[in-house]
Amino acid sequence: MKKLLLIIILSTTISTLASAQVTPPVLNGDTVTYLGHRLYTNHRITLLYGSKPSRDFAFAYGSVLNSQLSASYCNQTVLIKEFKKIDGKYYASGQLEKVTGVLNSKNCLIDIQAAIDWKEIQVE
Repeated sequence: MKKLLLIIILSTTISTLASAQVTPPVLNGDTVTYLGHRLYTNHRITLLYGSKPSRDFAFAYGSVLNSQLSASYCNQTVLIKEFKKIDGKYYASGQLEKVTGVLNSKNCLIDIQAAIDWKEIQVE
C-alpha cells in the first residue's frame, strides 16, 4: 500500500512539474512573443530596476554581452532595433534613448526571457 501511495505521489509531482514549464520566446518575423508580451522592432520598452541586490542589471547589457548595465540606467527607455539569437537565447538589440556623455554607450542588448522573468523590463 505504501509503495502504491508513493508511486501516485511521484507521478502527480512529475506531471505537475512538466506542465509548469514555460515555453521559450518565439520569433515570428520582426516580433518576439513571450508570456503574452509582444516585442517588435521600433518598440519602446522601459528598463526597471536590475535584479541584483545592488539593483544593477543581470540581463541587460551594453553593446557586448558580459558588460551588464548598472543601476543608473533604471527608468531609461530602449528603442528596439532588431532581435538576435545568441547561444539559443533571444536578445533585443536597441538604443538607450536618453543617455548623455561621451563614455556612455547608447547601444543595449537585453536577454528577453530572463529580463521579463526577473522584471528588469516593462513591456508596454
